[in-house]
Amino acid sequence: MELQFTSSTFGGEYISIWDASRLKTLNGSDANNVRIIIDTFGKYSAIAQGLGVPVTDVLRLQTTDQKLYLCMVRQPGKTVLLGGLKVGHKKLFVRNVKSDLIEISPLCVLDFYVHESCQRQGIGKQLLECCIEFEKTHPALLAYDRPSPKLVQFLKKHYGLTKYVTQSNNFVVFDDYYNLCTLSPGHLAVITSNLLGRRTGLPNASIGAFNPNPSSG
Repeated sequence: MELQFTSSTFGGEYISIWDASRLKTLNGSDANNVRIIIDTFGKYSAIAQGLGVPVTDVLRLQTTDQKLYLCMVRQPGKTVLLGGLKVGHKKLFVRNVKSDLIEISPLCVLDFYVHESCQRQGIGKQLLECCIEFEKTHPALLAYDRPSPKLVQFLKKHYGLTKYVTQSNNFVVFDDYYNLCTLSPGHLAVITSNLLGRRTGLPNASIGAFNPNPSSG
């Protein structure tokens, strides 16, 4: 996804994180260009998933707690958008492993797309792990909205997530969620670190940029 503009405000980070607060800092051409980038991601993702309308746009980011992790690179005269991952909290009624109906409020993966030209290059894994580290969570603690078979296989391959109860709301909440959600932050950080194979946490992180190790996926 090549966009014929660039800015020192964006594109220099490998993965940038966008939410309502960061969007408020932009004005003029930068605000308009970021809107184009976000809307472009939303449209491409919707087409790839066979959705009638995009589920990601600037307005949703401006009016909710949702965050959009975008992978893009700045090249001479253009910005190349590789993919993105959107998350946000939702209250869900789900059946747990005992078939009890309970209410949970997990961080949810609401949109996840990597452009076809650069799939199978580790970009999706880097996007998800950036989110996991920044949010200080674990793949099993995320709820996944209508995940595609490809995403389900991706989660199985990289994180060993396989078991879940089918829900009427089409969210996937893995069985491991119910064990991990009661852990202390310190214990969870150790488990997540072991899973990802590297130290978790982003010292002095802020909404803006994250540069993952390119060799991590």
